[in-house]
Amino acid sequence: MFLRFSLLNAIKEALFPLSCAFCGEQVECCDALCPKCWLSVNFINRNTCKYCGAATNDELQQQKYNPHPSFQCCYSCAKIAKAQPEQNEILASVLYDNFIKKFILKFKNKKEIRLANLFAKLFHKEDFQGVDYVIPVPIHPKKLYKRTYNQAALLVFALQRLYDDFPAVELNLLKKTRFTGSQKGKNMLERRKNIAGSFVVTEAGKKLIPGKIIAVVDDVAASGATLLECRRELRKAGANEVRCVALARSLPVPRR
Repeated sequence: MFLRFSLLNAIKEALFPLSCAFCGEQVECCDALCPKCWLSVNFINRNTCKYCGAATNDELQQQKYNPHPSFQCCYSCAKIAKAQPEQNEILASVLYDNFIKKFILKFKNKKEIRLANLFAKLFHKEDFQGVDYVIPVPIHPKKLYKRTYNQAALLVFALQRLYDDFPAVELNLLKKTRFTGSQKGKNMLERRKNIAGSFVVTEAGKKLIPGKIIAVVDDVAASGATLLECRRELRKAGANEVRCVALARSLPVPRR
């Protein structure tokens, strides 16, 4: 039986070789990146700037400019973060640069949903430790009808498949009740105004959320307005802690 299984696998790999999810080069396992693409991904480690990925080794500098020292950022970004402190509280895993952007847009807008399995491997698993419920950022029914899927939900379910001990995923605790359109082209204040009041905790959420630790997940955080609005609603419903988690983080959106 084992010999037959090995033979079938060998035939399958010969006919359909595994390829890099980004460039198509041959790789050794499914939903993986080749070495070149892997090295092109700019990971945001927990000892680097949460905005741009630069090293943050100067503790005095952090204390002086960063209003929330537990969320590290570099000297340049800290000066911006001082005026936008909430942005510092978003946990992201990779920098939303020109390299990763084109693949996230394919996943988000061109229905390449297979990329969810790869993107799940890029998240920092520790961001979900101790969490009771994981909630993907909900999208409005109008957008769901047009896109046919919620990309944040696909990421969360891919994470759940990847890790046996992943927290419970809940889709019916938070909903979006107002269509807000695209945030593209808006500055930080415009984005916050546009998204304000568009999320509502459901009746089921009002029963389950109080006293719990929640992680709310999105694909990309630019100004952070969407994640932070979700957090405000979940906190109003009695959540003990709400973590804003994103796959990718862009540089801060200016106030203008």
